Amino acid sequence: MRQLPPLNALRAFEAAARHRSFKKAAEELLVTPTAISHQIRLLEEICGCPLFRRHPRPITLTREGAGLFPVLSQGFDSFAAAVEKLKGNKDRPLVIATTTAFAVYWLMPRLRLWRQISDVELEVRASETPVDLHDGEVDVAIRYALRPPGGVEVVKLCEDHFLPVISPTLLNGQACAAEEINRFTLIDFRSKMPNHADHVTWQKWLEAATGNRDKAKAVLGEAKFIRFSEGSHTIEAAIAGEGIALSSGLLAHKALSQGQLVAPFETTLPGMNDYALYLEANPRLELIQAFVGWIRDEMVDDADDPG
Repeated sequence: MRQLPPLNALRAFEAAARHRSFKKAAEELLVTPTAISHQIRLLEEICGCPLFRRHPRPITLTREGAGLFPVLSQGFDSFAAAVEKLKGNKDRPLVIATTTAFAVYWLMPRLRLWRQISDVELEVRASETPVDLHDGEVDVAIRYALRPPGGVEVVKLCEDHFLPVISPTLLNGQACAAEEINRFTLIDFRSKMPNHADHVTWQKWLEAATGNRDKAKAVLGEAKFIRFSEGSHTIEAAIAGEGIALSSGLLAHKALSQGQLVAPFETTLPGMNDYALYLEANPRLELIQAFVGWIRDEMVDDADDPG
């Protein structure tokens, strides 16, 4: 535990040393010169040595006072700068960290809706690497995972699902059974995220759609593939008519609702969950909770209108 002198005594000494005057220090701190003298006497008693030579005037610092002054002065400057930074945080953008795919396919199309209800600017930082909220650089992280990390506040936003999507031009109005899906190039998403590949694969989807593991394996054995490590690329490839993609329903929602893609099959696979992560100690907690609540409401609307 730190053993520090009273703050008023330190402030009185720092101001008097800076001005070389008890009177000017008193004017700055809105007290009397007698109060300044009393606080400095108290500090000298605690330190066990004189900090000023009071005669002849003007006052001057002793060797001990000259050693203490720059340390205190720098400390108070640091305190002031830190407080100004915190005050400035009220006006800075709300910083959101998320994946590139979520930023491009879910968040960006809805930013105009946020601006309709809030004047707070958003700064979106897209990266596949999870951020450390404790470093103070990010206010909210939107992550896709089986389960959320510990040590932070967590709000579950939605449960994702995966389904085949294809350009209506490529489908050309034709009916297509699951067993015939290899008529098209299969666009495959191989995520770098741990455990993702175990949950979402064409093999898993075909098994669910046909109810027959061997048949699914045979269909895939005759199929051609394009593989991507980024979910947004699978959606773009499908829109471009390169094949049929097994895509996140959350991320494909806009393209489905706008008719850029269609979902020719009812069978879906469960994906992971989307979570909002933040720190309860963040001074902008009320704003963060408003933003997270807005995202959750928008996702509920998406679920009610699957496109």
